[in-house]
Amino acid sequence: MQNPAGATQTDLCVIGGGWSGLAAAVEATGRGMRVTLIDAAPQLGGRARTLETDMGFGPVRLDNGQHLMMGAYRETLALIARVSPMSSTLLRRSPLELTDTGGLSMRTASLPAPWHLAAGFLTARGFGIRGKLACARLMLTLRLTGWQVAHGETVSALLARTGQPRWLVDRLWQPLCISALNTPIDDACARTFAAVLRDTLGADRESSDFVLPRDTLGDCLPAPASRWLTERGSQILLRTPVRALHPGTDGWRIDIGHGRIEARRVILALPPANSARLLAPLTEPASDASRQTLLSALQAFEPMPIATTYLAWPTSQGISIPAWTMLREDRQPGQTAAPGDWVFDRGIQQSHRIAAVVASAIDAHANWSLETLTAAIEAKAIQGLRLPQPTHRFTVIERRATFACVPDRPTIVQPAEGNLPGLWLAGDYTERDYPASLEAAVRSGSRAGRLAADWLPASASDAYSQAALSA
Repeated sequence: MQNPAGATQTDLCVIGGGWSGLAAAVEATGRGMRVTLIDAAPQLGGRARTLETDMGFGPVRLDNGQHLMMGAYRETLALIARVSPMSSTLLRRSPLELTDTGGLSMRTASLPAPWHLAAGFLTARGFGIRGKLACARLMLTLRLTGWQVAHGETVSALLARTGQPRWLVDRLWQPLCISALNTPIDDACARTFAAVLRDTLGADRESSDFVLPRDTLGDCLPAPASRWLTERGSQILLRTPVRALHPGTDGWRIDIGHGRIEARRVILALPPANSARLLAPLTEPASDASRQTLLSALQAFEPMPIATTYLAWPTSQGISIPAWTMLREDRQPGQTAAPGDWVFDRGIQQSHRIAAVVASAIDAHANWSLETLTAAIEAKAIQGLRLPQPTHRFTVIERRATFACVPDRPTIVQPAEGNLPGLWLAGDYTERDYPASLEAAVRSGSRAGRLAADWLPASASDAYSQAALSA
């Protein structure tokens, strides 16, 4: 993982060590390519990495942000299993159980689909007959229409069209939409929400399972993938920011400030704004219009922040925290929701019980100080769970955690020949039917790795020369 002193020759350079970059590197390496994976950060994992810090009672290992995986994350779970022979010990899998701090409770039954879900709603608590019928009506309507919705429809419009009562929207559909799409229902894309419901609640029983890391997400993929890649001859360069990309006659030159990498192919596994920065010099007026369109699309994504507040109590207090639960929102119409959506039990470290409180779509609180935001998240959690004041707290804010999942968000495709000749984009934002998620990132990265490995232009030198001339 040392920094290069000069030029490095490689078949494929993957720029970005998040989950999409790791997926791309593993896929390409598995297909026999010499891969160099680089990242500007000091560790792999991107927005889902391990964070080692001291909350005030000794060093602890946490996630940079709390993530929930589902059984429907098939490519993510397959990738973890591929790079780690001990993958079953890294993850904790449980049947879907939705509860909130106001008494709402639904758990799927051990029955084949769709009866597992039907039985779950039938025996649910806190829904009442009207709520259960409304849930059934929404799922049945989507299933009968092939999980398709009207073009440009928002989640709130979908819920209104299927007769969801306001209290059920506030207690169930809004929290689920926020956690899945990180976008309020009035703005969120109904097409994407329907796809999430189709692949989780509307699929086989195992697809709706909750999957959580037993320790940290860094232990699930970044750490084992790093070992897997290096054991197979791939090179990993950390603390290596990319300064510029230059297409040449037989590949790409990647300037990294203190040296360069020469690669036959490149995958940009970066957030859209970072990719746009590197591609902008290649989309001058002399370039073709498609590059300008690509650059405009990358620049149009609206980043959305997520905060995770970790709370800790000494184990001597005997604190009990549910494995996970939604925080009930009690607010008057027109009021801004208090930050805090889900609480997760993170176990015991350094003789302290730790809880993670996730606050999605916190752009409405962008002007709050870190102390004010932390206090508000803490207050909502301890009031909802009837807990004493924690002795320690720590908040992580990922400013570009996701993108606004709205109906008219940009569309980025991954052409077989590359977004530019010999260059592919990878990242959750390229998966048009899915929200920003680990599964979308892994799917996109794996696809980019396959495309890069399989790319056989009629004349490689001609393709690269055309790219160099147009740049």
